[in-house]
Amino acid sequence: MNDADEAPSQMDIFRHKPALEIKADLCSKDLWRKFHSLGTEMIITKAGRRMFPTVKVRVQNLDPETSYIIFMDILPVDDKRYRYVYHSSQWTVAGAGDPPLPRSTYIHPDSPASGQLWMAQGVISFDKLKLTNNRRPVVRGQVSLHSMHKYQPRVHILRTHDLDTPAEAQVLVALQSLKKGTVPNPDLYTFSFPETKFTTVTAYQNQQITRLKIASNPFAKGFREASKPSRNADESSRATFSMYSNNQLFCPPHGLQPDFRSYSWPPPAPINTPIKFVIPPSPTLMPFRSHNYFADFPYPPHQTNALFSGFAKPLEALDLSAALK
Repeated sequence: MNDADEAPSQMDIFRHKPALEIKADLCSKDLWRKFHSLGTEMIITKAGRRMFPTVKVRVQNLDPETSYIIFMDILPVDDKRYRYVYHSSQWTVAGAGDPPLPRSTYIHPDSPASGQLWMAQGVISFDKLKLTNNRRPVVRGQVSLHSMHKYQPRVHILRTHDLDTPAEAQVLVALQSLKKGTVPNPDLYTFSFPETKFTTVTAYQNQQITRLKIASNPFAKGFREASKPSRNADESSRATFSMYSNNQLFCPPHGLQPDFRSYSWPPPAPINTPIKFVIPPSPTLMPFRSHNYFADFPYPPHQTNALFSGFAKPLEALDLSAALK
């Protein structure tokens, strides 16, 4: 007996090795759970809007030498339409839903690829997918959905040996096996994650969702910076007079709007003429605002210092009686 007959090759061992069950794990599960506890909302537009959080998965136990098509579809949770009730901060049924749109499938652009390549990626992201309310999207990568409906994404892994037939055609055939009364496709693996359920909107309804998206989305840096008070704004919020020239001219305190129509600002030299300030709307200053009173602050500034003695006083604490005589 030859040694070759006694010792099987490594390829033969691999082929006869029992196949492990293919698994897919959701990434950023904690973030998805935060949104899910509030009721996740996803914006849809005509041009298409990317999802946040993004559906990302890690796959395991793929055959390294077999090709796979990985895709995602988004199905309605039920046949109802919803509306958001603001006083109770809850979604409620508003009536019958619209029939599902046909284009609800997104094929990962790397498909088909070998199992070795898929697992080498680590994280398989569907970040290029865009949600649209256009019933006939013309841009690749868009998924058509109805507004104010609830949806559940599903991730599919399709094992294929046909590299000639387009992936779109193979996906359509494979999805037919998921319908009731049909024979399941042994090459199709389907995964759904309850945390990824969402409601489609054209504008965010729940303000908590808006704040969480701004705080969590790395592309929302501009919104986060705009929501933070700047250092200059914080300094100007104090009723503090900053000197402009020779300790003679002062900037107006926060809340008082200077009337520049009859004055040039800043002046070329210290002035002794009054500068008019409009009383801003405030509950404590309502009598002054309702009667259109104006406060004339005369110069030289020692009168102003007497009126606004000290620094960092709130506007309501200032005595305006001397200015309104």
